[in-house]
Amino acid sequence: RNARRLRGLVDQVLDFQKLSANRLDFDLVPLDLVAFSRLCGAYFSPTCSSKKIDFKVAQASEEGATYIMGNHDALEKIAFNLLSDALKYTPTGGSIELGTVLSPQHPDRVKIQVRDTGPGIDPKDQNKLFMVFGQLKNAKTVKAQGSGLGLALVKELAEKMDGEVGVESEIGKGSTFWVSFPLATDVSSSPLPPEEIGVHRQDLLV
Repeated sequence: RNARRLRGLVDQVLDFQKLSANRLDFDLVPLDLVAFSRLCGAYFSPTCSSKKIDFKVAQASEEGATYIMGNHDALEKIAFNLLSDALKYTPTGGSIELGTVLSPQHPDRVKIQVRDTGPGIDPKDQNKLFMVFGQLKNAKTVKAQGSGLGLALVKELAEKMDGEVGVESEIGKGSTFWVSFPLATDVSSSPLPPEEIGVHRQDLLV
């Protein structure tokens, strides 16, 4: 487990270095968030089951695909970090939901979000979460602390795709982390089929 954590930390540091130097490959293609979230769910569900955590995927629409212009590797890293954090902080018997959300208030955007039933986050600490090494010193969460890079990387990667990040949380009631992207208006450039939008991580760093 320690070796996996170290490898994950090294990967995140290298990603930050590449982002800072504008050396991270960032070609944008049409990606279906609904198909992506289903495949993430298929990958993530067995880990939750082994920890006796209820897991489900909620999709934005029954009408079909929801496309963004995104980078597959970056989107995978965003989902991996959000789901991994949710698993760290959700207790046995709790629940995690991965969802895509369309809002009537913002019809030109779509969110991918992760909701958990962890300990929640004090409002005064929430603005620290997406900062580099922005860890919280809460007695209920200190045992689950990670590198302090994951959410900062999520923010940087999302912004490369015109995305925005945020969190909604209350102490004792869990947290919802979300990333909002502009909906793609033109998907004529041969969108990737669902089988090519999968999650390729070999393990979860928890």
